[in-house]
Amino acid sequence: MTAPGLKSQEGYMAILAALVILVLITIIGISASQVANTEAAMSRNAILYHRNFYLAEGAAIEAIDELENIANLKSGMPVWVDTLTGELTVENVREYFKDPSVRNTLLTSSTTPFHNSHIDPVRAQYVAGVEGIAPGESLDPDKPKIHNLSIYGRCEWDGVSIVRVGYRAAY
Repeated sequence: MTAPGLKSQEGYMAILAALVILVLITIIGISASQVANTEAAMSRNAILYHRNFYLAEGAAIEAIDELENIANLKSGMPVWVDTLTGELTVENVREYFKDPSVRNTLLTSSTTPFHNSHIDPVRAQYVAGVEGIAPGESLDPDKPKIHNLSIYGRCEWDGVSIVRVGYRAAY
């Protein structure tokens, strides 16, 4: 004698529906896991970008602080300032920081080293270049002239950020 209900197919649809729901929940769970992993990677990349950007910006601000408070621009530029007008460009700086030995081919002034920042001496550096006399300056030789400078801060820490800051100084 067989048990009642084993010969009928009444429970078949309930089991099939439960299996379909289980498969759908599994697919949704796997998709949610992949989305979470992608979001975590994007968040990490944003953190790295912001950290590098702020360290590079800090290095550039440190250079500005040194120009304003420590350096005497009338008597001479710091060694990390390229004095040849317009020689330092974003493209040059990118290559220059990548491999300082190539600066002889990129810059006419081979004596312009980048300077390690006190913020993070291992990862953050800065360098500057003179862009020339500011437009509209007086031609009077007895008056100090306002000069435009480009200051580049850089940080390399799981990625690279380079920040260019314009600066004007009278000397």
